[in-house]
Amino acid sequence: MLFEKSLVNYYSKYYTIFWPLGADSFVARAANAGRIWEKPIVELFSEFVENGDTVLDVGSYIGSHAIPLSQLVGTSGRVFLFEPCADAYKCLIETQIYNNIDNWLIYKKAIYNCHTTLDFTTNNDGQSFIKSARPLKKHFNLNYGVDTMTIDSLDLTECKFIKIDTEGAEWHVVDGAAQTIKRCRPHIIIESFKSSKNQKRLIEFCHIYNYDMRYLSSANYYLRPNTET
Repeated sequence: MLFEKSLVNYYSKYYTIFWPLGADSFVARAANAGRIWEKPIVELFSEFVENGDTVLDVGSYIGSHAIPLSQLVGTSGRVFLFEPCADAYKCLIETQIYNNIDNWLIYKKAIYNCHTTLDFTTNNDGQSFIKSARPLKKHFNLNYGVDTMTIDSLDLTECKFIKIDTEGAEWHVVDGAAQTIKRCRPHIIIESFKSSKNQKRLIEFCHIYNYDMRYLSSANYYLRPNTET
């Protein structure tokens, strides 16, 4: 596989980010221009992620969010990355090795509500999704099966933050993280496309788990654990 790479300045430290050759996604364009992807969201991380924390990046793509999370948790923390797309996964490995990032734990799996194998579709940009999560969307030119797992299967005793960007599979991810959310009360940033069904699920989530919700941008929402009982 061939890669492209570029330097991006994350708060006074430069990192080399790799992405698939010829990729033209918005995330790859930002990296190519040396810009921090979704900078307002990245800046929000520092409000709740601290040194030594365990955090999860579900749908890591090329690591644009995992890099600043790595900085925040430090050498005593952990960043779990989950990326089922083969090309994007290879880019993450290259980025980790090149930058000597020792607190990433990278899984080539999709996070879901059960352990199974699902049909997956992707393109040469590394953009991808589980077919059943977006049945009406046109599929890409590359299709194969991916293994899934649940967040609960990690059996984490501490989890400060979960980022979920899974192109329509977000509620399957949440369903498979129910025990972790109840036990650890993580902050969550979730991409959930605008629809009446998803709005209902967001409201239901906040009611069931006692969270507050704040709209961020595009289809991104910040779900903050409510400390008041």
